Amino acid sequence: MQNLVKKALIKLASLWIPTEPKPIDYDTVTFNSKFVRDWCLQKEGWKVKRPVVIYGGVEVQRYSLRSPESYHNPPRFLFAGRIDPEKDPLTCLEAVGRLARKGLPVRLTLAAGTSLHPDYERKVFQKAESLNGLVEVRHKVPQSEMPKMLGQHDVFVFSSQIDWWPNALLEAMAAGLAVIATRCGGPDEILVDGENCLIFPFGDADALAGRMERLIKEPDLVIKLGQNARKLVEERFTIERYLDETEALLKSVMRKA
Repeated sequence: MQNLVKKALIKLASLWIPTEPKPIDYDTVTFNSKFVRDWCLQKEGWKVKRPVVIYGGVEVQRYSLRSPESYHNPPRFLFAGRIDPEKDPLTCLEAVGRLARKGLPVRLTLAAGTSLHPDYERKVFQKAESLNGLVEVRHKVPQSEMPKMLGQHDVFVFSSQIDWWPNALLEAMAAGLAVIATRCGGPDEILVDGENCLIFPFGDADALAGRMERLIKEPDLVIKLGQNARKLVEERFTIERYLDETEALLKSVMRKA
């Protein structure tokens, strides 16, 4: 009986609660990347008089500064994220398989977050198990343990199809990891191929395997990319800079008001 009453109330509410919000003209809106700004303004049709980009930041001090001697040879690879098709961990596993068949010393840690696609998740775990110990699966690593995990690896594989602003990527860069990444939106604004990362096309396991092989064979490049990544975060993407810019914007809005 109670469930029937709830269903009736929900049905009645749906008759007068609007399912689509009315268009709103905004005065000032902050976006955490140009990609998000352009998506909202151009594709979603937001009306904003003053769109402001304030890039997100991370607490760099949580991640130890790495010396060249602290990098492993061969490098240890890490994927950390949801086990969903748009994050594409399966391509990472396919690349590991290709390298293993060539006899290269490859090891990948799969830090598996919550999945929205159970069937795909099952497929990924089955693939990881089939790689005969080359992939270590760690489930739902707490955020408090991520600095330690990042410090145990050397290369962060970021294989997303689309990403608005990648905090996980920034954290890996702050920890001094070299990055292998796709072109996927927000990250494009901070990643420079050959300077702080290596780029590969989304879903291309052969290309990803090629980038991983290059880092296995060129340990000095791992160090270069990792140290350049750390330097970039220190200079442009700290949480202190983010808070300072946000505070300055709020003060300017208050003055105008």
